[in-house]
Amino acid sequence: ELGLTFNNKWSNGSLYIYAKRNTNGFNSNSTPTPVYVPDYNYTIDADHKISYYPAGTQTLYVNTRYTITNGLYTADYGAELMYATKELPAIATGFSVRSAFTYSIYDDRADTNFLPVNQDLVNQGKPALYGVYRPEKNRSYSLITTVSTITHIPRLGFTVTISTDLTMLKHTQYNARGTDPLGYLNRSLQYVPIDGGKVSNTEYDYLRRATDKESAVTATHFIYPSINVTIAKEIRKKIRLMFTGYNIFNILPE
Repeated sequence: ELGLTFNNKWSNGSLYIYAKRNTNGFNSNSTPTPVYVPDYNYTIDADHKISYYPAGTQTLYVNTRYTITNGLYTADYGAELMYATKELPAIATGFSVRSAFTYSIYDDRADTNFLPVNQDLVNQGKPALYGVYRPEKNRSYSLITTVSTITHIPRLGFTVTISTDLTMLKHTQYNARGTDPLGYLNRSLQYVPIDGGKVSNTEYDYLRRATDKESAVTATHFIYPSINVTIAKEIRKKIRLMFTGYNIFNILPE
């Protein structure tokens, strides 16, 4: 982290930039653990007593166990610029502007991820028990500017702060394991790769993931404000009471 600050009789300001990277972070990865469960039938006698007996068959259930690994890489980069005026005596108010830009990376560096196939499809005899997908990789960046005023009312012992958070830019790209499988694990837990040219075939539709968050981009294409108000009261300089209302006009992006 690096920073510069300045201060004079009228105002003060600062500029900070930072970079933070974490390697070999904790993450959870799925491990296939299918289970065969014996099937049972039952009979009901004249006294309505239920008796169970083995049916001589088994049902295969897909199951997943999660283990902790050290395969997560995250990084955060950003810059923050702040400028504030000293309190103007004529109106007992000070003004400040703060802008912050952040860029974040989430990178699961495991080789692959396993996700179980729907149990109903397994019961129907589909050859795959688990789909094999790319690891999760997300990227996001945002730019938020905050404009604030602080007004002192000495006679009443009040301090009133009004701030407006302006979301100038917000963008997130998800590639959570991807939508198309790299392959699958069959009923013998053997890996069967899927050729890239055949992955769109209808026979693999049941392995294709939804496209809501698994592979999508969310972005804000307009600036929207969030107006907050804080009122603070000091009692004999020993007790401070504070009331804060966030987004008091309930302005939400659509």
